[in-house]
Amino acid sequence: MQSASAYESYHTLFADVPKPFAFLDMDRLDANIEAVLRHSGHKQIRIASKAVRSVEILRYITEKSNRFQGVMCYTLAEARFLAEQGFIDLLVAYPTCDRKEIAQAVSWLKKGVPITLMVDSIAHIRLIADVAVAEAASYPKWADFLRVRAELDPHGVFLNDYLRTLFGLR
Repeated sequence: MQSASAYESYHTLFADVPKPFAFLDMDRLDANIEAVLRHSGHKQIRIASKAVRSVEILRYITEKSNRFQGVMCYTLAEARFLAEQGFIDLLVAYPTCDRKEIAQAVSWLKKGVPITLMVDSIAHIRLIADVAVAEAASYPKWADFLRVRAELDPHGVFLNDYLRTLFGLR
């Protein structure tokens, strides 16, 4: 079925269906998945959630190949929702300055949910670091980590200003 004739067929088929409604041609989705896999060589592929607004379809795509790795989310709130649905390896594509949302992301990391935050400036990095330092104190193994770090690097050779601040050594 060619694109123009597919449109005409769908237009006729759904003429009497009340709008708005959703329809997904699963055969075409499968063909698109195969095309993406074929054209991307052996690279891992991250699905952009803003292009796929259905948890069931995101899950369907990720289950088609182990080359689909993680989800690029639009916001931290969306990442939280997808984490609650069992998705892992979440990348938040747009920076946030919301301390509560960043703190929530830190709590996901503590639970083992990989999440990556994008930044646009040094100010974003500082904000994330400030929230992470405040949240790290509540990490149950934080004291153990600091003890092992001190044993492995007793003279602080591998520390820089950022790490000293992050580890609360200033």
